Amino acid sequence: MIYVFRPRPKQLKQSELENWTSLQIKTLCPFVNGFHYSHISPAGLHIWFSNQAFSGIPETALQTALPDGDFVIKGQRFTYEQTWHNAVLVSCEIVDEKSHAQESVAIETNKPWATEVKLKKTLVSPLTWLVIGGFTLLCFILWFAISFLTLSMQEHSTKQESERLSELSGERIVQQTALREQQQQVQLINEWLNIHGQLPETLGLVAEKINKQGSWKVNQIRWQNKAMELELQGENIDIAQLITDLETIPELQSVSIRPFSSGGAWIIEAKQR
Repeated sequence: MIYVFRPRPKQLKQSELENWTSLQIKTLCPFVNGFHYSHISPAGLHIWFSNQAFSGIPETALQTALPDGDFVIKGQRFTYEQTWHNAVLVSCEIVDEKSHAQESVAIETNKPWATEVKLKKTLVSPLTWLVIGGFTLLCFILWFAISFLTLSMQEHSTKQESERLSELSGERIVQQTALREQQQQVQLINEWLNIHGQLPETLGLVAEKINKQGSWKVNQIRWQNKAMELELQGENIDIAQLITDLETIPELQSVSIRPFSSGGAWIIEAKQR
């Protein structure tokens, strides 16, 4: 077995690393149809060559890194003369222990220094990212399907409730009318939401102040350039107090109210800051 270490060139790009590694293995192999095990570390390329197939990872790749210096390491089959620098095996040669003056040290393999971390290797593979992307997409589709199913069930439940109320008489007719108006108001907001993408904060701020005046309903909403025009209808609305309340909203730049018709309809114009 022959060990070779080649420092990584400073100008070598990450995209060129694989081709550079293949070239080193091809040009440095001393055997015809030989076998090799390689490891890429931040310091460079480490290659073990052999004229026979490896039965696993070479033991000098599995050993624990040693301090800087020269060592004689006794393995399971061979004795090695090694040079270490910054936890990197710089050189490694098979020697005869009996003819070597330096006392050998038993090899330790509790912390392998030249093995690829499986998790790291898996994370950098395109297939792994494809699986992660597919799983994320599946989760998004599942979330969307559950949301759609929930909304459909709510819509179906609301429709059944409306049909049940429509069959009642007497006092329930008033409740039915109020429910239908609320449904129309929600539908109008949903239609507006589909057009503009999101319900502006302005509507919530204005609606909070109007609710203090009693019952009311929305006839139409228009939104453009941070300005909302709200057509509403309600009875017993104190316009003076409503203007005062709306002018206290810090998020609004300007607020104005004007009558729309003699039937109790008003137009509120509010512009965000």
